[in-house]
Amino acid sequence: MGTIRATKPLTASGAMQYTFRGIPRQDGRVGTRNYLAVLIASNCAASAARFAAEWFDEDRMAEWPQVDGVLPLVHDVGCGMEMTGEPMDLLRRTLSGTIRHPNIAGAVVLALGCERNNVRAFFKQEGLQESRMLRAIVLQESGGTAGAVQAAREALLEMLPVANSQHRVEVPFSALTVGLQHYGTGAEKAIRDAAQALSETGARLILADSRGPGREAGPHPVYGVSPGAYRRYGELAGEERVTVMQAPENPVIATTGQLAAGASLVLAAFDHATDVGATAVPCIKLATAERSWSRVGMDMDMASCAKEQALRDVLPGMLEGYASGQPTLAEKAAAGDAEFIPWPVGVLV
Repeated sequence: MGTIRATKPLTASGAMQYTFRGIPRQDGRVGTRNYLAVLIASNCAASAARFAAEWFDEDRMAEWPQVDGVLPLVHDVGCGMEMTGEPMDLLRRTLSGTIRHPNIAGAVVLALGCERNNVRAFFKQEGLQESRMLRAIVLQESGGTAGAVQAAREALLEMLPVANSQHRVEVPFSALTVGLQHYGTGAEKAIRDAAQALSETGARLILADSRGPGREAGPHPVYGVSPGAYRRYGELAGEERVTVMQAPENPVIATTGQLAAGASLVLAAFDHATDVGATAVPCIKLATAERSWSRVGMDMDMASCAKEQALRDVLPGMLEGYASGQPTLAEKAAAGDAEFIPWPVGVLV
């Protein structure tokens, strides 16, 4: 677990400045992990994406020790769906937000070629441009699955030296963006305490909210902190310290949206037992009921503290460790590769 280091005071009152060791990116954001990713325009390219990413096993990755791995981020949509409107816009902003995420050093996007989420239209709409660290590969233009997989592997091999040159440096908590979620009545109290504690460290917060993009003034009724902005699902968070993002009460779908919005860590509080995980963004699970801890304590990263002050004391140090590279329990179990799910809204045809 990381330790809390005090540097210069944040305020005239002498409040400590919390820091972590993160990975600076060219756009000014800071990552907590250093991955390459293989994404897909539609599920039609899912197997090819897995074949390309899984080739980079532990033995092959030993040559690039600064890279955490190559992730296959596959999903179930993109084909047989509405070509315009919010369903397609949501999918595209979720994928582009993931590609641009500071935990992703480079990405390959695979497409079949005839899906409704046309990969070139997707790149144009989202302002993405191919480069050494971002490639689009179409199966129907590459001789099929085998040709596309080989092209993807070659593109990733070109990216790996660049990704491996990225190193961690000490940065303030203001460079950390934490997604918060809660599931259950006890979880509401725990996540409210967590939000209060994190708001004092300088970290930015993205709050998952299933109620829609409300505009109520004052503190959020669950999280207890005052939002500076409201965002649609998967929409990139701005400079505000607290952003509310619309999301369903599904931890995997909510985490995918918070990833796209820029969360570099996710803290989720559960009354019930869960083994949910994530890969591109570390997911820290907080058990808020004794029965959950006793049932699957080995899957939960921490138990809820009884008092807000106790949570305030321990949480920044725990998050510093995870943000600096300490693996979560889900990461240790290699769980989360199948848990990238953009919100499947709209009609499938």
